[in-house]
Amino acid sequence: MWGRFISKGPRFVAYVYVDGNRERCHLPNPGRMEELLYENCTVLLKRNIGSQYKTKYTIVATTLSDEETKNSHVNLINLNTHVPIPLITHEFIHNKRVDVFRAYRVIKREPVLGNTRFDLLLEDNFGDLVYCELKSTTKVLDRIGYFPDAVSKRAANHVRILSDLASNGTKGLILFIVQTPDAKEVRPDAKVDPIFTKVVREAQKDNLMFLGITTRSWINGSIKQDNDISGTIFFECLNQIPFNPF
Repeated sequence: MWGRFISKGPRFVAYVYVDGNRERCHLPNPGRMEELLYENCTVLLKRNIGSQYKTKYTIVATTLSDEETKNSHVNLINLNTHVPIPLITHEFIHNKRVDVFRAYRVIKREPVLGNTRFDLLLEDNFGDLVYCELKSTTKVLDRIGYFPDAVSKRAANHVRILSDLASNGTKGLILFIVQTPDAKEVRPDAKVDPIFTKVVREAQKDNLMFLGITTRSWINGSIKQDNDISGTIFFECLNQIPFNPF
């Protein structure tokens, strides 16, 4: 279902015009996304079915460069921060095209170390265990991806813990998933979150690696009514890009 964005509401809430009606929608992304979600932009909605949902729709994505939504193939920017995690896990297991996926294999999902849960526990080509945290960003300006899009104490804490582990010989990997295909590098957003930026810059150690991955999303489907679409959303990892802490 296509809609027209109106405005953001409280955390994880946004308002969208759907068939001329103002609807309260779930927005599964706490970031600001000011460059993506602006008044009257097109958003892709998933209809929520079941009593467990508090809203009729969830915002899934926005279109790339306001593409024509009457087409059966539409390029998207995924807005759901939870979507990439199982897909990246799949890439580590099956995708050998990108360097980072060839360098590791998955040992465990959501490993817990002390009081901290990470996304993945990996093993590198040397047989060493590597704790991996995935961070998703939709913010790309002049082909540079920025993270975070809003202050993230959780992200800063993950970096601190991985940095401490690295000082004691345990390897870590922080992989930034850039939700557009054209970024050439990733940087911390010092204006948005100076604390995260400071922590990252202090965490440049031999055993802790920072990398980025560009991705693309699209939907192939058929138009059922004026703005109703039935189809499949696809997600693909494209290229490994460097992380520039400065």
